[in-house]
Amino acid sequence: MLSNSDVKRQDFKHNFLKTIIVRADFQGVFEPEMEKVVPEVKVWAKEHGYEYAEKPANHVNIVLNNGLFKSEQNVQKIYSFSNITNGFTLDVTKEFVCLKIQTNCYIPFEDYSEIVPEITKLFESNVTYFSVIRFGLRKINKCCVADKDDINKLFNNLYVSYYNELEDLTNISSGHTNVFEYSKYKFNYITNIVKTQKDNKDVYDVVIDIDAYARDNETIEELMKNEQKQSEVNDLVFKIYKSSLSEEFINMLTSDDGISEERVSGVSTNE
Repeated sequence: MLSNSDVKRQDFKHNFLKTIIVRADFQGVFEPEMEKVVPEVKVWAKEHGYEYAEKPANHVNIVLNNGLFKSEQNVQKIYSFSNITNGFTLDVTKEFVCLKIQTNCYIPFEDYSEIVPEITKLFESNVTYFSVIRFGLRKINKCCVADKDDINKLFNNLYVSYYNELEDLTNISSGHTNVFEYSKYKFNYITNIVKTQKDNKDVYDVVIDIDAYARDNETIEELMKNEQKQSEVNDLVFKIYKSSLSEEFINMLTSDDGISEERVSGVSTNE
């Protein structure tokens, strides 16, 4: 049996990772500069098997007006590129570059880690005073537990748990949020449990959402130019993910045996 501290990424035979997001935010780029960048992004996308679709997106900005808050709606172009084969979607705007991966199987970090840095290089070569102000990696894991009592058996209840100090209470949902800094990085670590229905029975969706990022210029530059530094952040995200699981669940996920759908659904076998 493997303990939390012993288990390595390659030991996992199963996972419930659903979404990977790599995103770089930068100071707003002027439209004439975007007109230089977008054609180069299109060339890159075509060479890498992406299809192009421009789409508008509505963003609501909250601004202070005479001491009162009001909302202002701003419509901004999103240049979206999708690779249907691997489930990658790349969105490019004058404020950010975002790679979103919807996955049901394990994807090696090196398969996607350099995509956003490559696109930001196209901005750097075409935009005067270009500056990335945030760069981050986010991973969202989700599974469904059939029996509420199993939640404490499968997860570390320091971070994933229902309040249970009162007798006969009915749990609807529970959320835990930890915001912290470690080394040169910042983390938003959020877990949620929501009671829902499946086949007319109560079941429990469990989400483990880990967002790791940097905001200072020196660390961002390191991450953008050094894949080893990005891998360091990815390893920290993995460590936090492991800390969310019980040893029982770790042993299930590292076993060659299948995971019982009647007990936990939404878990995929790594290929």
